[in-house]
Amino acid sequence: YKTYLGQVSINRDEFNFITISVEHISPIFAKELLELIINEADELLRNKDLQESSAAIAFLNTEIPKSSLITMKDAINNMLQAQLETQMLAKVNKEYILKIIEPPFIPEDKSKPSRALICILGTLLGGMLAMLWVLMRHYISGSLKSDLNA
Repeated sequence: YKTYLGQVSINRDEFNFITISVEHISPIFAKELLELIINEADELLRNKDLQESSAAIAFLNTEIPKSSLITMKDAINNMLQAQLETQMLAKVNKEYILKIIEPPFIPEDKSKPSRALICILGTLLGGMLAMLWVLMRHYISGSLKSDLNA
């Protein structure tokens, strides 16, 4: 869970646009995981709204017969209509809460690791280690020769 949480980033900008990205070794897995996250979040919110509106409709239907004032019945009917609209939108729309502007895609270029950076750093590190080895060998063999000559 912690590994996947580190690979998923969610950002919200000033216009209330949410950007969700997944970084993984496999671009296909990253795309499928992102689709799963979006679909599950939308489905959870849809089910929550459906349950809440069903409970509200049941409550309002029990309150209509109890009310004797016409204005009160009209207000209850308006609330009932709003709950029915919520249920209709939840059942009809495929993208209920999260509207996808740009669908998840498999990137064409690799983002990590940078092979050029690895090659440059490897060459520099190898060169420094080689120089260190040559210098150490020179001083060690120089000190051995001076010990032998003395």
